[in-house]
Amino acid sequence: MRQNIFFNMRSWHGLFRHVCITRIRRGLVSLGDEDVKGTELTKEVFKMLKPSSLNFVGNIEGRHLFEDPVEVVVCDGFVGNVILKTCESIAVAMFKCSSTSSCVQGCEKSAHSFREMPLERLRTRRI
Repeated sequence: MRQNIFFNMRSWHGLFRHVCITRIRRGLVSLGDEDVKGTELTKEVFKMLKPSSLNFVGNIEGRHLFEDPVEVVVCDGFVGNVILKTCESIAVAMFKCSSTSSCVQGCEKSAHSFREMPLERLRTRRI
């Protein structure tokens, strides 16, 4: 399985050359930035990618997916599926919310009540 991940990373290289990205940065989705975090598979793949010539920047966390640390994200199939399904559902929710005035009004009310809440009450509020 780890050989398949490594091979798939190499095959993406050709695709990105066609869209004018010459120095593709690749990151491995893990539980933290440190190379000792993650599942056994993640740790093993990290060890394979680190010495490679694939411009591997290291582990990235889920919060980095929409920032700009890498162009290619590497993960196992389960994690990748969860990421894709989550992104799809967020996109659908945002589209629905932007197309209905009741949702926009509800968001505005929530933002207004949050702004009006005293700072001390925010600190002690439990969610």
